[in-house]
Amino acid sequence: MKQENELTGIVLASGEGSRLQEVSQKLGLPKHLFPLGEESLIERTLKNMAPHCQQLVCITQKQFVSLFEEKLKHLPFEVQIVAKEKDGFIGDLEKARQMAQSSHILLTVGDLVFPSSAISEFIQRINIKKINLGLDRSAINFPKQMDLRIALVSFPKEMIELFLHINPEKHSQIIPRALKLLIQGKITVKWTRTLFNINTPDSYSEAQSFFNETRQ
Repeated sequence: MKQENELTGIVLASGEGSRLQEVSQKLGLPKHLFPLGEESLIERTLKNMAPHCQQLVCITQKQFVSLFEEKLKHLPFEVQIVAKEKDGFIGDLEKARQMAQSSHILLTVGDLVFPSSAISEFIQRINIKKINLGLDRSAINFPKQMDLRIALVSFPKEMIELFLHINPEKHSQIIPRALKLLIQGKITVKWTRTLFNINTPDSYSEAQSFFNETRQ
C-alpha cells in the first residue's frame, strides 16, 4: 500500500470478555486495557498502527469510553474513543462506517497481541481496491489445529456493506460469503502473525510471563 493512500485504523474493544471476568474485576479494567509489560494490549496495537494511519478509532462500550480516554490520553497521537450503538458485530461495523474518514479501513480486535512488525508488514501488502483478509498463521498447527482466524482485515470503505450482516465467529456465515467474494475477485488472502489471543486467564498469564521476560 502506498503511503499517500489514506487509511483509517479501527480497533474493536467492545467484547464482554466473559472468561476473563475474574481478572477484569481484580484489575478494575476491561480486558483490552490489561497491562502487558509497560503498556496495555490495545496500546501495543495502536502504536503499531499509528505510523501508517491518518485516523485511529477505538470502538468500545458506552460505560468504558471515559476509562479508555483516561488510559490512552498519554499517547503521542490522537485516538478517537467511541461507543457503538447496537449490539454485536453489526454495531461495530456501523460505527466504523460512521467514523471512518479515509477511503480504506484497517480493522482488528483489541485482544490480539501482534509481533511488533506484523501490522506494518500487512499494511505494506494491502491491495487498496480489494478486501484483504489477514489469516493468523499462529492459529494453524496442522493437523492438530486448523483455526482459520482472521487477525486483520482491510477494505475500501464502500465495501463495508458486504460485512454488515455477517457474524465473523460463525464459520457457516463467513466461509460461504468469503468464497463467493474470492471467486468474484474482490478478496485477497494474506498470512499474518499473532503472539497471543487474550481470551482466558491462562492466555493472559502466558502473555504476562512473555513480556516480563523480554524486559529483563
